[in-house]
Amino acid sequence: MNSGLSRRQAIAALAAAPLAAQTTFPSVDTAVITSHNDRLTQLLKDQIVDPNHPGYGTLAQEDWLYSAGSAAGLLAAFMASYLHPQARLHGDPLLADHMKLAVRFLETAQHPDGSIDLPTTNFLSPPDTGFIVHNTATAVCLAQRAGRRELVALVDPFLRKAAAAMAAGGVHTPNHRWVICSALAQVNEIFPDAPYLRRIDQWLAEGASIWMATVSSPSAVRPSTMR
Repeated sequence: MNSGLSRRQAIAALAAAPLAAQTTFPSVDTAVITSHNDRLTQLLKDQIVDPNHPGYGTLAQEDWLYSAGSAAGLLAAFMASYLHPQARLHGDPLLADHMKLAVRFLETAQHPDGSIDLPTTNFLSPPDTGFIVHNTATAVCLAQRAGRRELVALVDPFLRKAAAAMAAGGVHTPNHRWVICSALAQVNEIFPDAPYLRRIDQWLAEGASIWMATVSSPSAVRPSTMR
């Protein structure tokens, strides 16, 4: 059955739950469940599980540059199915094992400062780290809301290091400020920390006019904001 739902839409629907830890979950439309189950089956087949492979834990890439973004997407998809009782593999240890593989790749791809590369162009990149945090923090937030501390702990080290990189680093383009602000806000919901909020406030204080000026005049970006 083709429901026409993207993986992101399916995860969002599966994620609909109160903030507090719970044992009951809201019912999700059957089309969403079916779509996610079908996609999950394919993702489990596609994830690289050979420990000798350079992409161990993520997905194969045509350019042979293995992506932390793909590993983060796998983690979010697996977490949603593991936690929601309507999912076909709800609570299946197989999913827990595959989540651990995805986190392993993320940790391997992470630099000591917490940042991640976009292998084709950006290195030690806070905004590209932010894009990866969007999915990673979503997965952790789901686990936290479900009261699954062991799953939160699985991703805790990666997520905190990534947040530190974003709280200290700069951006490549104006829109990347939004990327970092939203990612830091996600992490702050899970692990509240004043430096995250200070960095968000610093970016937002520049105002939309400053951000738009950088589109037409890169020199308008203050040196202190570009690292």
